[in-house]
This record gives sequence, C-alpha cells and structure tokens, in this order.
Amino acid sequence: MTSELPGGHVEDDVYIGIWINRLYGPVHGATLTLDRQSGGLLIAFLALYVTVTGKSFWRIVRFWCHFFLSSIAHPDGVYHQRQAILRNWESAPDAAWEFIKIAVAWRRRARSNWTRLIPPLILAVFVTAGFAIAGLFSSHVTASEANEVLLYGKNCYSNTSAGELVTISNRYRKFAEDLVYAMQCYQDLTPGKCQAFAKTRLNYRIDRNATCPFENEMCRTEFGNVLLETGFLDSNEHFGINFEPRFQYRLRQHCAPLVTQGFSNISTDSQNPNNQFMQYFYGEPVGEPNSNDTFMFQVPATAAQNNVSLSRNLEQTIAYRLAVRSQLDFSPVPQLLVPNALTSVYFLEASGIRYLHRVEDPWFSATTPLQDPLSKSQYFVADDPAGVVGCSTQIYLCNPQLPPESRCVNKLTNISLSDLQGTWPDQKDRAAILGTQAAVTGLWTGQPALFAWMPGLPSLLASRTLLGQEQHSPLPSNMWQREAEYSLQATLASMQASGIETSRVGTAWPNQEVCYPKEACQKLCRNQKIRSPRFYSFSVLGLSLILCLGLFIMILAAYLENILDWVIKLRGQNQESIYARLEWQTNSTLHFQRLAHEALGLGTWTRTSDFIPVTEPVEKLGILDISDPKHTRLTDPMVRDEFKKESLYYHEKMSSSTISI
Repeated sequence: MTSELPGGHVEDDVYIGIWINRLYGPVHGATLTLDRQSGGLLIAFLALYVTVTGKSFWRIVRFWCHFFLSSIAHPDGVYHQRQAILRNWESAPDAAWEFIKIAVAWRRRARSNWTRLIPPLILAVFVTAGFAIAGLFSSHVTASEANEVLLYGKNCYSNTSAGELVTISNRYRKFAEDLVYAMQCYQDLTPGKCQAFAKTRLNYRIDRNATCPFENEMCRTEFGNVLLETGFLDSNEHFGINFEPRFQYRLRQHCAPLVTQGFSNISTDSQNPNNQFMQYFYGEPVGEPNSNDTFMFQVPATAAQNNVSLSRNLEQTIAYRLAVRSQLDFSPVPQLLVPNALTSVYFLEASGIRYLHRVEDPWFSATTPLQDPLSKSQYFVADDPAGVVGCSTQIYLCNPQLPPESRCVNKLTNISLSDLQGTWPDQKDRAAILGTQAAVTGLWTGQPALFAWMPGLPSLLASRTLLGQEQHSPLPSNMWQREAEYSLQATLASMQASGIETSRVGTAWPNQEVCYPKEACQKLCRNQKIRSPRFYSFSVLGLSLILCLGLFIMILAAYLENILDWVIKLRGQNQESIYARLEWQTNSTLHFQRLAHEALGLGTWTRTSDFIPVTEPVEKLGILDISDPKHTRLTDPMVRDEFKKESLYYHEKMSSSTISI
C-alpha cells in the first residue's frame, strides 16, 4: 500500500549511500544502501573474498601444523605423506579427505597412523566448518527479502497547500489503503504483501473479558467487554523515524455495548406523522451553534422486518450504516465520562439487511425471524433500530529516557511546546517531537474513530460478506469485538503509513500550515525508514570486519616464512627449528621434483633456497619409465636411449644370424 503515493513510487526517494540507523547506534547502525545490481555484485565479491580468506587461513594453520609436527625421528611413509599434504593441499576439505585415505591405506603397514593423522584432520575439519559459517555470516550482512532503507524526502515541504492534502478524496484513499493493509497483514490474509514498513505489524494486547469501561449501569454486561492496549510503540523501532530524540506512543481503548433504555426515544416528524425516528441521547452535541437538536444520532424507528425486501435482487446493495460521535463533538452524560480519556459512541444501523443465520452478537443482534411466503425460507432481521457501542480511548506520548511514572503526557489534550516541557526539557527536542508526532499520530491517523467517521469506507469486517442485502456469513457472538480489534489494526496501519506519506508529500491540519514546526517535519522527511526488496542494505560494521580481518589473514599468510625466520633469529637457531623450516620449503611440489631429479644426477640446480628452483639452460631432466605401468618411476633419458640402441642392435644381429643359417 505504500509503494505508490501522490508523489510517485516510494522507492524513487530511497537514499543510496552510507547512513546511520539510529536504532542501533552510530557504530552498529552504520548502513550502506545500494541498488539491487550493485548490491548483488558486492555480495558476490564478499563470497569470493571469504573463500580466498579461508584458503589463506588454512595456509597459516597447515604451516604451523607442519612446523610443529616436523621431526627427524621415525620418517616413515605416513610421516612424509602427512607432511606433503600439509605443505601442498590448499583446500582444507581436500586435505581432510586425503588424511582419511592415508590412514586407511596404511592401516596395517604403519604404527599409530590414526594417532598421527587425527590432529591435522580435526584442524582441517574445523577450518572447513568455520569458514562455511563465515560464508553464511557474510551473506547476512544484508537481508535478501526486505532491507531497511532511508527516504531522503526530495519533495519534502514542496509548497503543497493544506487544502490539497486534507481533501475528502485524499483522506478516503488513505483510509481505504489502511483498511486493506489491516486486512492483509493484521488479519493474515496475504502476509507476503506486508514488507514495506519498519515493522510488518505492531503488537497489541487484547482482553475479551474486560470489565465495563464506564459506570456499570451503562454497559449491557459487567464482563465480556473488550480492552485493547498497544504498549509503548517506539518512534524508531516501530514507526521507522530515524532521528533523535525518540518518543513512544501508547493507545488504550476500552469498549462495551451500551444500554439504550433510558437513553433513546421515539420522535415523530411534525410534518409527516407517519415518519418516526429513534433518537439516542448519550450527551449534548457541541460545536453546532445553529442546530437545536439535542440527540446524538437518529434512525428510522420502523420495525426492521418492514424495511427488508424479500426479493432476491443481488444487484441491490444495502450497506451497514456506521456512525460515530466522539467527545470532540458532544458532551457525554456523566455516566460515560472517564478521566484522562476520550469517549466515543458508535452507532450501527442494519435495518435493511436480512441474515441467513441467527446473530447473537449484542451490536449486530438479529434474532427476529422473517418468513418468506414464497420460498418458505426463514431469515433474521435486526432486533433494534441501531446497535450502540461505547469506547473510552486513552492516548499518551512518552519519553523513553524517563522513569515510567513520569515519562508520559496525555496526547488527547491540545499538546503545545509548553505541555512537553516537563517531558522533554530541551526546546529543540520539544519542537522536533511536536511536529513529528503530529505527522505520525496526529488528528488524521491516531484515533480508531476516524474509520467510522468517513462514510462509505469498508470499515466493518461484516460488510465484506454482504451479498446484495443478504448477510451470508454466520456472524459470531463476539463480532463486535472483532470489529473493534479491526478498527485498532487499521489505526496502527494508518500510523505506520503516515510517516512515509509525510516524507513524500507532507502532512496537514485544517486551517494550519502544511507542517508545523517546519524544521521538525523537514527532519522527519529526511529520516524515514522503510523496507524494500528493490535495494540491499549492508552493515558497514559487518563489511569492515570481513574486509579488515580477511586482509589481515591474507597478509599474514603471505609473509609466514619471513615471520618464522624472524622468530628463529630472535629466539636463536637450533637444529629442530632449522630442519622444520627447511622441510617446509623442500616439501613443496617444485622442490619435490628437484629432489627426485637430483637423486638421478640430472640437472645443475640453482636457486634451491627460493620457492622456484631452476636448472642451467637447455638441460634435460628425467622422464617416466612406463615399462611397468603398475610401478612407474623416474629415469634418465640418456640411459633409456642407450638401452634402446643396444636392444635394436641385438635384435638386428639376431635377425642376420637367422637369415645366414
């Protein structure tokens, strides 16, 4: 729902480069964001880099293992083959496999072959496993599905007028998107589409057997009511606002079905006595100076069965009528007043809807039967002209740096800079908090009653199973609780999306500037986090550790011989260390070749102390004698040529003798 806003695709505003995720601090939070192509190349490079580092680390391990296992005593076949593998096998997994094969091959020909091979075998296995884990770690310096990225708000505060932003059509679109997100992501219908916000969904607690939020005489039941609490929602962790100071938001909504007896009255239209209305009186309307109405809400008082059509015209859609009156536009009766809370009353009219199943829910109550004389089918209709639910809402703005007893202020009051002085002593902090919280949890986002206030919105779960004027789905006895929970879910989704929308196109309040204070909201615009699968975000700390540690290991592996020579000089030379050092050099593949050819007296070898020995120019060396394919050996090519000549001469002589005879 957040991928496209009036300013275009939200990914167009993603910042490419290094930024600080302040949720984790300046060190752990340093983040590098790249586009998908560049990020893929970096991941491939890291995989190759870790592989090279693993080979270098194995070289260090096998060097010291070869050095400490070097010995003049007992130079049997197992010893020499073990040392040769340690010297020349650059892959730890291959070396481990060769050690196993040597142990098996010499199992009845050498003493303690397993004992001598197990230590390097274990080291090879540990190096293999360690760098396999390191490879996995290197792939986790980023998340492949949905990476946190930063919006830089290039169009932030771009002279968009408040009138454009608070139009009914824009608000309707916004609320409709919030309801869709709540359905998909909080109701778990399509969780795969829920990867845009800093958190897929915000946690809350629900008590379905709560007490009455008002005086007991106002509630239809003392228990069985619903209490919804969000806990402390953090501006950075939960809403993705990536700057200091952080704030926390807490919402507590306590709802119950209200009694109507004593608070409702039938009124007759003076101009048309046949028209009667059920009027509800839970308080005095305020803010309407030209109105003489004393009721809060009215619906036709005609019995529901008289309003229901028995024709099965599925094209004729009759929706639930949902209305809300909050304490902002009416003065509640004393029984509905709750200290430090906002009282809202929700009215539900369903007189035109027929139910295929009996409904025992106190808000949707439909137990009155209706018989279709033609089909003999039985339906049920609403028992009352309207169902009434009252809610007490408490909203707090909190400073997470303060103790619990003094960290919060009541957000339902008209918060100003002076109201925040006790919670945020610094004036700049107060200005930043005031503008930011208004953008994310303000008038158009942070109250569940908003979704009932906008007419025509699919604010009810029950409306999704309406077909024409028929309710086909059996509604549970706690349907009203599910509706209250859905309203809270939509409110949370609205707050999650508002920071992103503010970053893209600004925010607004009626008759005020688009953003107040301007500097605070500009700060919000350039510090809003989202998650996007179109980018890779890497931990700079993780990258630095991989690159620096890998580079150190590579340099150490490249200068091992020099380091050992320096250590031997420092500690004083002895026969064992000199032998071990020279054995490492001599056991290399190229020096093995030199030794084999020198044993046959072939070649005049120089640079024998270097890594690559060489002969004098144009010298010929030994070749394989394959006269016995099962036992090949190195031989002098001159000897082989003389042998061939003698064999040919002997063969020709024998042939001549045979002809003479």
